[in-house]
Amino acid sequence: MTVSGSVRTPVVVQIGAPSTSQVVPAGSAGPAAPAKPAPGKPALGSLAVGWVAPTISADGTPLNDLAGFKIFIGTSSGNYSSSVTVNDPRAVSFRLADLPKTTYYVAIKAFDSSNNESLLSAELSKAL
Repeated sequence: MTVSGSVRTPVVVQIGAPSTSQVVPAGSAGPAAPAKPAPGKPALGSLAVGWVAPTISADGTPLNDLAGFKIFIGTSSGNYSSSVTVNDPRAVSFRLADLPKTTYYVAIKAFDSSNNESLLSAELSKAL
């Protein structure tokens, strides 16, 4: 159902190393140098997710109250076992860290100040 004032899709998402022009959300330390795992512990990786925010509401008017993004992540397509909320409408990337090495599936929703959400973005996958 489309709610008047809801965010228009699509949110365009990309996975990979962020370029130097991408912004790391406020409160995030940003990318860190990879650490070597302790003996007997599995190697962990990180996943950089970037996106292009929507600018138009579902009713066709300019989106003036974008509030942030929800990043959904899982280890099988269409099955997202966790999510991260980025409460910064200016953010264009986020690094998910300390992930066990496997294949991850990621999709994003944008939301406005009234918590209206966009449809889920296209899903992308990345093997770590």
